[in-house]
Amino acid sequence: MPRLHLASVAALALATACAEDPSFVLRWQVGRDAADAEHDLLSVRQCSELGISHIRIITATQGTDDVVDTREYPCFPDEFSERDGAVAGPEVGAGTYDVTITALTRRHVERPYPSKQRVTVHDTGEGQLVTSHRLVSVGECDDGIDNDRDGGVDLGDLACRQGQPRESLDNNATIFTFQATLLGDNPAATCAGLGVSQLRVTLDGDTAGAQNIPCTTLLQSFSAYLPAGEHSWSVAGLDSKGTAVTSEITGADAKFTVSELGYAFVEIAVDLDLASFLAPFNAPLRFSAEYQPYPDAPLNRPCEPELGVLLLGATVVTLLDESGQSVATVTLVDAPMGADADFPIDGLCVDFDRPRNTSPLTWSDTPGQRDYTLQIETWAAGDDPMIAEPCFSNAAAPARLAPGISPSIIVPRTRSDDSCADCSSNKDCSVCEDGVCKS
Repeated sequence: MPRLHLASVAALALATACAEDPSFVLRWQVGRDAADAEHDLLSVRQCSELGISHIRIITATQGTDDVVDTREYPCFPDEFSERDGAVAGPEVGAGTYDVTITALTRRHVERPYPSKQRVTVHDTGEGQLVTSHRLVSVGECDDGIDNDRDGGVDLGDLACRQGQPRESLDNNATIFTFQATLLGDNPAATCAGLGVSQLRVTLDGDTAGAQNIPCTTLLQSFSAYLPAGEHSWSVAGLDSKGTAVTSEITGADAKFTVSELGYAFVEIAVDLDLASFLAPFNAPLRFSAEYQPYPDAPLNRPCEPELGVLLLGATVVTLLDESGQSVATVTLVDAPMGADADFPIDGLCVDFDRPRNTSPLTWSDTPGQRDYTLQIETWAAGDDPMIAEPCFSNAAAPARLAPGISPSIIVPRTRSDDSCADCSSNKDCSVCEDGVCKS
Protein backbone atom coordinates (compact mmCIF):
# COMPACT_ATOMS: atom_id res chain seq x y z
CA MET A 1 0.00 0.00 0.00
CA PRO A 2 1.45 3.46 -0.88
CA ARG A 3 2.88 5.55 1.92
CA LEU A 4 1.98 9.29 2.20
CA HIS A 5 4.81 11.76 2.79
CA LEU A 6 4.60 13.48 6.23
CA ALA A 7 6.04 16.99 6.35
CA SER A 8 7.06 17.21 10.01
CA VAL A 9 6.63 14.02 11.98
CA ALA A 10 8.95 15.21 14.78
CA ALA A 11 6.60 18.08 15.66
CA LEU A 12 3.38 16.08 15.83
CA ALA A 13 1.30 16.80 18.97
CA LEU A 14 1.22 14.10 21.63
CA ALA A 15 3.31 11.70 19.55
CA THR A 16 4.04 8.62 21.59
CA ALA A 17 7.62 8.20 20.38
CA CYS A 18 10.13 10.11 18.27
CA ALA A 19 10.57 7.17 15.89
CA GLU A 20 6.85 6.36 15.62
CA ASP A 21 5.85 4.69 12.35
CA PRO A 22 2.12 5.49 11.95
CA SER A 23 -0.27 2.77 10.88
CA PHE A 24 -2.52 5.42 9.31
CA VAL A 25 -2.36 9.11 8.55
CA LEU A 26 -5.23 11.59 8.47
CA ARG A 27 -6.56 14.60 6.67
CA TRP A 28 -9.93 16.14 7.61
CA GLN A 29 -12.28 18.80 6.33
CA VAL A 30 -14.46 21.33 8.15
CA GLY A 31 -17.53 23.36 7.27
CA ARG A 32 -20.55 25.21 8.63
CA ASP A 33 -22.77 22.43 7.23
CA ALA A 34 -22.35 19.07 5.51
CA ALA A 35 -22.14 20.59 2.02
CA ASP A 36 -19.54 23.12 3.15
CA ALA A 37 -17.48 20.37 4.80
CA GLU A 38 -17.01 18.69 1.40
CA HIS A 39 -14.58 21.45 0.37
CA ASP A 40 -10.87 20.82 0.88
CA LEU A 41 -9.30 22.36 3.99
CA LEU A 42 -6.66 24.64 2.46
CA SER A 43 -6.36 27.56 4.91
CA VAL A 44 -6.29 28.23 8.64
CA ARG A 45 -8.96 30.85 7.96
CA GLN A 46 -11.48 28.09 7.27
CA CYS A 47 -10.94 26.94 10.86
CA SER A 48 -10.92 30.39 12.50
CA GLU A 49 -14.16 31.40 10.77
CA LEU A 50 -15.80 28.46 12.57
CA GLY A 51 -14.15 29.13 15.92
CA ILE A 52 -12.18 25.84 15.78
CA SER A 53 -8.64 25.91 17.18
CA HIS A 54 -7.57 22.27 17.60
CA ILE A 55 -8.57 18.74 16.66
CA ARG A 56 -8.53 15.83 19.12
CA ILE A 57 -8.04 12.34 17.68
CA ILE A 58 -9.01 9.29 19.75
CA THR A 59 -8.28 5.77 18.51
CA ALA A 60 -10.08 2.87 20.20
CA THR A 61 -10.39 -0.84 19.51
CA GLN A 62 -13.47 -1.44 17.37
CA GLY A 63 -16.74 -1.55 19.30
CA THR A 64 -15.12 -1.03 22.72
CA ASP A 65 -14.11 1.78 25.06
CA ASP A 66 -10.53 0.54 24.96
CA VAL A 67 -8.67 3.73 23.93
CA VAL A 68 -5.27 2.95 22.52
CA ASP A 69 -4.19 6.48 21.59
CA THR A 70 -5.17 10.14 22.04
CA ARG A 71 -3.49 13.07 20.32
CA GLU A 72 -4.21 16.66 19.30
CA TYR A 73 -3.27 18.84 16.34
CA PRO A 74 -4.03 22.38 15.26
CA CYS A 75 -7.19 22.51 13.17
CA PHE A 76 -4.99 23.46 10.21
CA PRO A 77 -1.61 21.81 10.84
CA ASP A 78 1.46 22.79 8.82
CA GLU A 79 1.24 19.50 6.93
CA PHE A 80 -2.04 20.60 5.33
CA SER A 81 -0.21 23.40 3.48
CA GLU A 82 0.58 20.72 0.91
CA ARG A 83 -2.47 19.30 -0.86
CA ASP A 84 -1.23 15.74 -0.24
CA GLY A 85 -0.10 16.48 3.31
CA ALA A 86 -1.46 14.56 6.32
CA VAL A 87 -0.74 14.11 10.02
CA ALA A 88 0.30 10.92 11.73
CA GLY A 89 -2.02 8.62 13.56
CA PRO A 90 -0.70 6.10 16.09
CA GLU A 91 1.47 3.08 15.45
CA VAL A 92 -0.91 0.16 16.09
CA GLY A 93 -1.04 -3.48 15.17
CA ALA A 94 -3.25 -5.13 12.59
CA GLY A 95 -6.94 -4.86 13.43
CA THR A 96 -10.02 -2.65 13.14
CA TYR A 97 -10.26 0.62 15.08
CA ASP A 98 -12.81 3.35 15.72
CA VAL A 99 -11.18 6.72 15.07
CA THR A 100 -13.04 9.75 16.45
CA ILE A 101 -11.99 13.31 15.81
CA THR A 102 -13.52 16.21 17.74
CA ALA A 103 -13.23 19.94 17.14
CA LEU A 104 -12.00 22.09 20.06
CA THR A 105 -12.35 25.82 20.62
CA ARG A 106 -9.37 27.98 21.54
CA ARG A 107 -10.29 27.34 25.19
CA HIS A 108 -10.26 23.62 24.51
CA VAL A 109 -14.03 23.27 24.82
CA GLU A 110 -15.32 20.32 22.82
CA ARG A 111 -17.68 21.11 19.98
CA PRO A 112 -20.64 18.82 19.31
CA TYR A 113 -20.91 16.61 16.20
CA PRO A 114 -17.60 14.68 16.28
CA SER A 115 -16.69 12.56 13.26
CA LYS A 116 -16.28 8.81 13.87
CA GLN A 117 -14.84 6.52 11.21
CA ARG A 118 -13.76 2.89 11.17
CA VAL A 119 -10.20 2.14 10.05
CA THR A 120 -8.83 -1.33 9.29
CA VAL A 121 -5.08 -1.74 9.68
CA HIS A 122 -3.53 -4.68 7.81
CA ASP A 123 0.11 -4.18 8.81
CA THR A 124 1.72 -2.21 11.63
CA GLY A 125 3.10 1.09 10.35
CA GLU A 126 1.54 0.80 6.90
CA GLY A 127 0.61 4.52 6.85
CA GLN A 128 -2.67 4.28 4.95
CA LEU A 129 -4.39 7.60 4.22
CA VAL A 130 -7.74 8.30 5.94
CA THR A 131 -9.58 11.31 4.42
CA SER A 132 -13.19 10.50 5.28
CA HIS A 133 -13.53 12.75 8.35
CA ARG A 134 -15.94 15.67 7.92
CA LEU A 135 -16.45 18.06 10.86
CA VAL A 136 -19.66 20.05 10.75
CA SER A 137 -19.51 23.15 12.97
CA VAL A 138 -22.22 24.68 15.16
CA GLY A 139 -24.24 27.59 13.82
CA GLU A 140 -23.13 31.22 13.86
CA CYS A 141 -25.20 31.89 16.98
CA ASP A 142 -23.28 29.26 19.00
CA ASP A 143 -19.71 29.38 17.71
CA GLY A 144 -18.29 31.97 20.12
CA ILE A 145 -17.10 34.39 17.43
CA ASP A 146 -18.32 37.66 15.95
CA ASN A 147 -19.13 36.45 12.45
CA ASP A 148 -20.48 39.72 11.07
CA ARG A 149 -17.94 41.87 12.97
CA ASP A 150 -20.55 44.20 14.45
CA GLY A 151 -19.44 43.78 18.08
CA GLY A 152 -22.08 41.18 19.02
CA VAL A 153 -21.13 37.55 19.68
CA ASP A 154 -23.73 34.76 19.58
CA LEU A 155 -26.67 35.86 21.77
CA GLY A 156 -24.99 39.24 22.11
CA ASP A 157 -25.90 39.75 18.45
CA LEU A 158 -29.38 41.06 17.74
CA ALA A 159 -30.12 38.57 14.93
CA CYS A 160 -29.39 35.60 17.23
CA ARG A 161 -31.60 36.98 20.00
CA GLN A 162 -34.36 37.33 17.44
CA GLY A 163 -34.05 33.62 16.55
CA GLN A 164 -32.24 34.13 13.24
CA PRO A 165 -29.77 31.38 12.20
CA ARG A 166 -26.98 33.81 11.23
CA GLU A 167 -25.54 36.88 12.91
CA SER A 168 -25.32 38.76 9.63
CA LEU A 169 -29.10 38.89 9.17
CA ASP A 170 -29.24 42.13 11.17
CA ASN A 171 -26.66 44.01 9.12
CA ASN A 172 -29.23 46.20 7.40
CA ALA A 173 -31.01 47.18 10.61
CA THR A 174 -30.40 50.06 12.95
CA ILE A 175 -29.48 48.53 16.30
CA PHE A 176 -30.47 50.31 19.51
CA THR A 177 -29.19 49.67 23.01
CA PHE A 178 -31.42 51.06 25.75
CA GLN A 179 -30.50 51.91 29.35
CA ALA A 180 -32.99 53.53 31.73
CA THR A 181 -32.37 55.00 35.16
CA LEU A 182 -35.01 56.09 37.67
CA LEU A 183 -35.13 59.35 39.64
CA GLY A 184 -31.53 60.27 39.01
CA ASP A 185 -30.31 56.67 39.37
CA ASN A 186 -31.96 56.32 42.79
CA PRO A 187 -31.21 52.69 43.80
CA ALA A 188 -34.40 52.52 45.87
CA ALA A 189 -36.67 53.43 42.95
CA THR A 190 -38.48 50.71 41.01
CA CYS A 191 -40.56 50.74 37.85
CA ALA A 192 -43.49 49.23 39.76
CA GLY A 193 -43.22 51.82 42.52
CA LEU A 194 -43.36 54.58 39.92
CA GLY A 195 -46.31 52.95 38.17
CA VAL A 196 -44.38 52.42 34.92
CA SER A 197 -44.97 49.10 33.19
CA GLN A 198 -43.45 49.76 29.76
CA LEU A 199 -41.22 52.27 28.03
CA ARG A 200 -42.34 53.53 24.63
CA VAL A 201 -39.53 54.38 22.22
CA THR A 202 -40.79 56.63 19.42
CA LEU A 203 -38.72 57.19 16.28
CA ASP A 204 -39.20 60.38 14.28
CA GLY A 205 -42.38 61.22 16.20
CA ASP A 206 -44.27 58.21 14.83
CA THR A 207 -46.13 57.00 17.93
CA ALA A 208 -48.22 54.60 15.82
CA GLY A 209 -45.08 52.63 14.98
CA ALA A 210 -43.39 53.03 18.38
CA GLN A 211 -41.48 50.20 20.04
CA ASN A 212 -42.69 49.20 23.54
CA ILE A 213 -40.13 47.51 25.78
CA PRO A 214 -40.41 46.40 29.45
CA CYS A 215 -39.57 48.99 32.09
CA THR A 216 -36.33 47.82 33.69
CA THR A 217 -32.97 49.30 34.55
CA LEU A 218 -31.22 46.38 32.81
CA LEU A 219 -29.57 46.97 29.44
CA GLN A 220 -31.89 46.10 26.55
CA SER A 221 -31.63 46.17 22.76
CA PHE A 222 -33.92 46.18 19.75
CA SER A 223 -33.70 46.99 16.04
CA ALA A 224 -35.57 48.95 13.41
CA TYR A 225 -35.29 49.23 9.64
CA LEU A 226 -34.84 52.91 8.82
CA PRO A 227 -33.98 54.74 5.58
CA ALA A 228 -30.66 56.50 5.29
CA GLY A 229 -30.58 60.00 6.72
CA GLU A 230 -31.29 61.92 9.92
CA HIS A 231 -33.58 60.48 12.59
CA SER A 232 -34.52 61.10 16.22
CA TRP A 233 -35.88 59.21 19.24
CA SER A 234 -37.95 60.01 22.30
CA VAL A 235 -39.06 57.87 25.26
CA ALA A 236 -42.18 57.88 27.45
CA GLY A 237 -43.21 55.76 30.44
CA LEU A 238 -46.52 53.90 30.19
CA ASP A 239 -48.69 52.38 32.93
CA SER A 240 -50.16 48.87 32.82
CA LYS A 241 -53.04 50.14 30.64
CA GLY A 242 -50.69 51.71 28.10
CA THR A 243 -51.40 55.27 29.21
CA ALA A 244 -48.47 57.67 29.26
CA VAL A 245 -47.48 58.72 32.78
CA THR A 246 -44.46 60.78 31.69
CA SER A 247 -43.84 63.38 29.06
CA GLU A 248 -41.73 62.53 25.99
CA ILE A 249 -38.12 62.32 27.19
CA THR A 250 -35.28 63.23 24.80
CA GLY A 251 -31.64 64.09 25.25
CA ALA A 252 -28.70 65.87 23.66
CA ASP A 253 -27.99 62.69 21.67
CA ALA A 254 -31.59 62.08 20.59
CA LYS A 255 -30.68 62.72 16.92
CA PHE A 256 -28.77 60.12 14.93
CA THR A 257 -27.80 59.32 11.34
CA VAL A 258 -28.43 56.09 9.40
CA SER A 259 -25.80 55.37 6.76
CA GLU A 260 -26.46 54.76 3.08
CA LEU A 261 -26.12 51.05 3.83
CA GLY A 262 -29.10 51.29 6.19
CA TYR A 263 -27.03 50.55 9.28
CA ALA A 264 -26.47 52.48 12.51
CA PHE A 265 -25.71 51.69 16.14
CA VAL A 266 -27.60 53.98 18.54
CA GLU A 267 -27.19 54.12 22.32
CA ILE A 268 -30.23 55.46 24.18
CA ALA A 269 -29.82 56.46 27.83
CA VAL A 270 -32.72 58.14 29.64
CA ASP A 271 -33.57 59.04 33.21
CA LEU A 272 -37.19 59.03 34.36
CA ASP A 273 -36.83 61.95 36.76
CA LEU A 274 -39.59 63.58 38.77
CA ALA A 275 -39.84 66.46 36.28
CA SER A 276 -40.82 64.02 33.52
CA PHE A 277 -43.85 62.59 35.36
CA LEU A 278 -47.18 64.15 34.48
CA ALA A 279 -48.39 64.16 38.10
CA PRO A 280 -46.61 64.19 41.48
CA PHE A 281 -46.58 61.13 43.73
CA ASN A 282 -48.57 61.43 46.95
CA ALA A 283 -48.87 58.36 49.13
CA PRO A 284 -48.02 57.21 52.68
CA LEU A 285 -44.64 55.65 53.39
CA ARG A 286 -44.64 52.24 55.09
CA PHE A 287 -41.38 51.25 56.78
CA SER A 288 -39.79 49.19 59.56
CA ALA A 289 -36.33 48.93 61.14
CA GLU A 290 -33.94 45.97 61.36
CA TYR A 291 -30.68 46.04 63.30
CA GLN A 292 -27.51 44.55 61.81
CA PRO A 293 -25.36 43.16 64.66
CA TYR A 294 -22.14 43.11 62.58
CA PRO A 295 -21.20 43.34 58.88
CA ASP A 296 -22.54 40.44 56.77
CA ALA A 297 -24.43 38.97 59.73
CA PRO A 298 -26.85 36.25 58.52
CA LEU A 299 -29.62 37.44 60.87
CA ASN A 300 -30.66 40.84 62.14
CA ARG A 301 -30.87 41.59 65.86
CA PRO A 302 -34.19 42.01 67.72
CA CYS A 303 -34.82 44.88 70.11
CA GLU A 304 -35.12 42.50 73.07
CA PRO A 305 -32.35 40.02 73.93
CA GLU A 306 -32.29 36.66 72.19
CA LEU A 307 -28.53 36.66 71.94
CA GLY A 308 -26.60 38.30 74.75
CA VAL A 309 -27.89 40.80 77.26
CA LEU A 310 -28.26 44.04 75.28
CA LEU A 311 -31.76 45.55 75.41
CA LEU A 312 -32.39 48.34 72.91
CA GLY A 313 -34.47 51.29 74.04
CA ALA A 314 -34.71 54.91 72.93
CA THR A 315 -35.03 55.36 69.15
CA VAL A 316 -35.13 58.53 67.08
CA VAL A 317 -36.44 58.38 63.49
CA THR A 318 -35.85 61.41 61.27
CA LEU A 319 -37.24 62.01 57.79
CA LEU A 320 -34.88 64.22 55.73
CA ASP A 321 -35.42 66.03 52.42
CA GLU A 322 -32.85 66.39 49.63
CA SER A 323 -31.14 69.26 51.43
CA GLY A 324 -30.74 67.23 54.64
CA GLN A 325 -33.42 69.18 56.49
CA SER A 326 -35.95 67.40 58.72
CA VAL A 327 -39.40 67.14 57.10
CA ALA A 328 -42.06 68.63 59.39
CA THR A 329 -45.07 68.24 57.08
CA VAL A 330 -45.32 64.44 57.43
CA THR A 331 -46.42 62.56 60.54
CA LEU A 332 -46.43 58.99 61.81
CA VAL A 333 -50.15 58.23 61.81
CA ASP A 334 -50.17 55.02 63.89
CA ALA A 335 -47.61 55.99 66.49
CA PRO A 336 -48.14 54.31 69.91
CA MET A 337 -47.11 57.52 71.60
CA GLY A 338 -50.13 59.42 70.24
CA ALA A 339 -52.63 59.65 67.39
CA ASP A 340 -50.03 61.38 65.19
CA ALA A 341 -46.37 62.13 65.79
CA ASP A 342 -44.25 64.71 64.01
CA PHE A 343 -40.79 63.87 62.66
CA PRO A 344 -38.25 63.55 64.15
CA ILE A 345 -40.00 60.90 66.21
CA ASP A 346 -38.81 59.86 69.68
CA GLY A 347 -39.91 56.36 70.56
CA LEU A 348 -38.70 52.94 71.59
CA CYS A 349 -36.97 50.29 69.54
CA VAL A 350 -40.01 47.99 69.81
CA ASP A 351 -42.18 50.73 68.28
CA PHE A 352 -40.42 50.24 64.94
CA ASP A 353 -39.87 46.47 64.74
CA ARG A 354 -43.04 46.18 62.69
CA PRO A 355 -44.17 48.25 59.68
CA ARG A 356 -45.27 51.79 60.51
CA ASN A 357 -47.21 54.20 58.28
CA THR A 358 -46.78 57.91 57.68
CA SER A 359 -49.23 60.49 56.39
CA PRO A 360 -49.03 61.05 52.59
CA LEU A 361 -45.56 61.95 51.39
CA THR A 362 -45.37 64.12 48.27
CA TRP A 363 -42.72 63.59 45.59
CA SER A 364 -42.42 66.24 42.90
CA ASP A 365 -39.90 68.51 41.21
CA THR A 366 -40.62 71.18 43.84
CA PRO A 367 -37.66 71.93 46.15
CA GLY A 368 -37.99 69.98 49.38
CA GLN A 369 -39.98 67.21 47.66
CA ARG A 370 -37.40 65.79 45.25
CA ASP A 371 -35.65 63.20 47.41
CA TYR A 372 -36.02 61.78 50.92
CA THR A 373 -33.94 59.69 53.29
CA LEU A 374 -34.80 58.05 56.61
CA GLN A 375 -32.37 58.20 59.52
CA ILE A 376 -32.71 55.80 62.48
CA GLU A 377 -30.66 55.92 65.70
CA THR A 378 -31.17 53.52 68.63
CA TRP A 379 -29.62 53.53 72.11
CA ALA A 380 -29.24 50.91 74.82
CA ALA A 381 -32.13 50.84 77.28
CA GLY A 382 -31.39 53.28 80.09
CA ASP A 383 -28.96 55.41 78.06
CA ASP A 384 -29.73 59.10 77.65
CA PRO A 385 -29.72 60.03 73.91
CA MET A 386 -28.65 63.54 74.87
CA ILE A 387 -25.42 62.21 76.39
CA ALA A 388 -24.58 58.73 75.06
CA GLU A 389 -23.71 57.65 71.53
CA PRO A 390 -26.22 55.30 69.86
CA CYS A 391 -25.54 51.57 69.61
CA PHE A 392 -27.08 51.39 66.14
CA SER A 393 -27.29 54.24 63.64
CA ASN A 394 -27.44 54.86 59.90
CA ALA A 395 -26.80 58.59 60.33
CA ALA A 396 -23.59 58.26 58.28
CA ALA A 397 -25.67 57.03 55.31
CA PRO A 398 -29.43 57.44 55.84
CA ALA A 399 -31.62 55.07 53.85
CA ARG A 400 -32.68 56.55 50.53
CA LEU A 401 -36.40 56.37 49.77
CA ALA A 402 -38.50 56.32 46.61
CA PRO A 403 -42.21 56.46 45.75
CA GLY A 404 -44.23 53.26 46.01
CA ILE A 405 -41.84 51.20 48.12
CA SER A 406 -42.15 49.74 51.66
CA PRO A 407 -38.57 49.49 52.89
CA SER A 408 -37.18 47.57 55.81
CA ILE A 409 -34.37 49.87 56.91
CA ILE A 410 -31.15 48.07 57.85
CA VAL A 411 -29.49 49.95 60.73
CA PRO A 412 -25.81 49.03 61.27
CA ARG A 413 -24.14 48.73 64.64
CA THR A 414 -21.95 51.70 65.56
CA ARG A 415 -20.94 50.68 69.12
CA SER A 416 -20.44 47.40 70.97
CA ASP A 417 -18.69 48.67 74.10
CA ASP A 418 -19.99 49.44 77.61
CA SER A 419 -23.80 49.63 77.62
CA CYS A 420 -23.93 48.71 73.89
CA ALA A 421 -22.22 45.33 74.38
CA ASP A 422 -24.14 42.14 73.71
CA CYS A 423 -21.81 40.18 75.94
CA SER A 424 -18.74 40.24 78.10
CA SER A 425 -17.77 36.58 77.68
CA ASN A 426 -18.86 33.34 76.04
CA LYS A 427 -21.12 32.79 79.03
CA ASP A 428 -23.52 35.33 77.56
CA CYS A 429 -23.62 33.59 74.15
CA SER A 430 -21.77 30.84 72.33
CA VAL A 431 -19.25 33.16 70.64
CA CYS A 432 -18.54 36.61 72.09
CA GLU A 433 -16.12 38.78 70.08
CA ASP A 434 -15.41 42.39 71.08
CA GLY A 435 -18.75 42.65 72.84
CA VAL A 436 -20.74 41.19 69.92
CA CYS A 437 -22.60 37.85 70.00
CA LYS A 438 -21.81 36.01 66.75
CA SER A 439 -23.72 32.82 67.51
